[in-house]
Amino acid sequence: MSRVAITMGDPAGVGPEILLKALKDKEVHSICTPVIVGDGPYLTHLGRRLSIPVESFGDLIRIDGKEYPLVSPTRLASVEPGRPSKEAALASIEYIERGVRMAMDGEVDALVTCPINKEALKAVGFPFPGHTEFLAHLTGTEE
Repeated sequence: MSRVAITMGDPAGVGPEILLKALKDKEVHSICTPVIVGDGPYLTHLGRRLSIPVESFGDLIRIDGKEYPLVSPTRLASVEPGRPSKEAALASIEYIERGVRMAMDGEVDALVTCPINKEALKAVGFPFPGHTEFLAHLTGTEE
C-alpha cells in the first residue's frame, strides 16, 4: 500500500482539523498508509477540543485508536486555532519542505498538503503565492 505524507497545513487554520477528521475516515485507510507531518502535541491538544482521541509519542501518533508514523520538524509553542501567527506560518512552510524531501528521497510515495494561510505566509516574507509555486520550486519543476 502506498505511503502518503500528509502535511498539517497552517496550525492556526483549518488544516489540522481536516487532517484529524480525514484520518477517522475508513476509506483513507483503504487506499494508503498515512504518514503525518506536523506537531503531535498540538494535534493532541486540538483533538481534545474536537472530542477526537489523539495521543502523540515522539515519532508516533494515535488518532481515534489507530497509529500513524509522525514526522515533527517543529514544536509549536504558542499557536492558537483561529489566530494567524508568524510561528504558525513558518511551521506550515517547514511541514511542506519536509514532506517534499520525504517524497523526493523515496520515504513516501505521495504528498498531500492541508490548507495554508497565504496572507500569514506573505507577512513573513514567503516569496511564493501558494503551494503550487512552492512545490515547483522545491522539486525543480519549471511548469
